[in-house]
Amino acid sequence: MLFVCIKRHGGYKFARGWFWGLAKGLCLMLGGFLIILAGPLPLLLAESPQQAGIIPARLSLAAAEELLLQRNLAVVAARYQIEASRAARLIASYKPNLVLTIGAEQIPFYTPLKGTLPRFFSTDSNAGANPVYTFRIDKILERGGKRELRTAQADFQLKAAEAQMLDAVRTQLFQLRQAFSSAMLARENLSLAESTRQQYEQTEKLTEVKVTNGDLPGVENYRVRAGKLQY
Repeated sequence: MLFVCIKRHGGYKFARGWFWGLAKGLCLMLGGFLIILAGPLPLLLAESPQQAGIIPARLSLAAAEELLLQRNLAVVAARYQIEASRAARLIASYKPNLVLTIGAEQIPFYTPLKGTLPRFFSTDSNAGANPVYTFRIDKILERGGKRELRTAQADFQLKAAEAQMLDAVRTQLFQLRQAFSSAMLARENLSLAESTRQQYEQTEKLTEVKVTNGDLPGVENYRVRAGKLQY
């Protein structure tokens, strides 16, 4: 345990040192952090239905199209490609920056001659090599309208990316509407088949009653059952 000697009233008093003070300070800071975090933490963890990825049981065509525009991978990738093309457009319009090069050569760290070290900014005629420092600035001067042509090319690439995104949206919406129409048709066909089957069941029961009463021959039951097989 760490103790500090403190002079007080002509004597010495041993007290606990800065270790316990530091520990108490850290505990207080940690407690305050937990209190602050406990407030907004439930709000941060709570997600809306859209964020949680909940899809309703019944979807209209408009709701399905909205979900497609938000979550379809092809559309999202095309949207990110537009952002990348915009960044490339900004980079293409920039002028080349200056390039500074600093070099240092032949710096003596060891020599058999006495009194010549350290030597960083002076020369010695008795030494075989002296320090050499180089400072170099390079600047690229573009001619022939290269920057303008490069910017124009980036503009065309940006327009192409936007057109590709619109084409991706058009293609995905077409496939969605086609699938939605097929699903609606299948549901209507299912409803029609169920309704027809119920009608056949009622017809079969009525035919059995008439056959039992002698109003119809027994072969009518087989005819009704044969028509019911496809449903």
